[in-house]
Amino acid sequence: IRTKGSRDGDRDQAAALLAGLDAQRIQQFTNLGASSVLFDHAGRQLLMGSLGDSTKLWDGTTREPVIIKNSKPSPVAFAEGNTPAQLLYDTNRHCFNLSNLLNAESLHEWIIPPPIVTRMKVGALPNLLAISPDGAVVVAALELSDGNAAVVAFRSDSVTILRESAATISSLAVSADGRLAAVGESGGQAEVWSLESGKRIVEFTTGRNEILSLALKSMTRTTAGGLHDQAENSVWLLAAGDSGGNVTIYDVLSHDVLAHCQGGHDQVYAVAFSPDGATLASGGHGPVKLWDVATGRLLLDIPVGGSGEYLTGLDFTADARRLAISLEGGTDPVRVSVWNLEYGRGIDLLHGLSG
Repeated sequence: IRTKGSRDGDRDQAAALLAGLDAQRIQQFTNLGASSVLFDHAGRQLLMGSLGDSTKLWDGTTREPVIIKNSKPSPVAFAEGNTPAQLLYDTNRHCFNLSNLLNAESLHEWIIPPPIVTRMKVGALPNLLAISPDGAVVVAALELSDGNAAVVAFRSDSVTILRESAATISSLAVSADGRLAAVGESGGQAEVWSLESGKRIVEFTTGRNEILSLALKSMTRTTAGGLHDQAENSVWLLAAGDSGGNVTIYDVLSHDVLAHCQGGHDQVYAVAFSPDGATLASGGHGPVKLWDVATGRLLLDIPVGGSGEYLTGLDFTADARRLAISLEGGTDPVRVSVWNLEYGRGIDLLHGLSG
């Protein structure tokens, strides 16, 4: 099931009708690579993380984004609702700083505790970083002088060492609500941690392939009677993409595998849940794929890139009606694109009708 963008206008309508999902490219940015993409909560602004010395900000109405110079390759967030920000590391003071991209004002600072600093490898920068979309929670992998790596969580009121291990950490993720963190290893293990308690919830083994991407989604079940006790009715999902092209979706609390998404990519560099947790986007080389979370069924292929590109980021708007995709490398000049998603099309709408 494949849909083609507005570049050639030849979308496979019949396949889209069968899938009940269609996509159409509404915006593209050429020769503007991005390390990540992030919509603000309202879905009006798109922030494109820097690959070199500039971050891009698109307001959803203009043809070209605003280019913000003197920014660095680092995670980005929309702090305090809609303030574009980047996470910086100060090597002299051993601290993380959430900086306003528009005026360089410091929005928040997290200082690494001295007991950790004294054990860090001299001159080493954080191996990996993950930040919640609102910039309130940061998780960092820090290289220690004894060869181990420490995973440290920074919240507004606390700093917690989640784990220390000799295993090579290959990916990190933070849930959008800042309650969960996920750690992926090169040997195929993935862990989920509660950032409220600082305890590990579960460990999964996906195989022997390196875990390249992780995504978390936490939801709370509701019924006609309203919201139930959160602890008993939470649904926590983990998606893991690996170097073998596999995408696996887990139920964190039951420790069950929900779905294996087959027919994927050579490597899976990014995964992202839709806001309602019903759809998962994944990508590496070649088309971005949209999967049904409950079954692992492939819903749609979105063709992006030409030859040699690799995916760097995926993000849905809060209403799940748009998907942003960022690429790097290869021959296609289109590096960032925004797609309209149309749900409930065709046959899916006809279920239960007679005649």
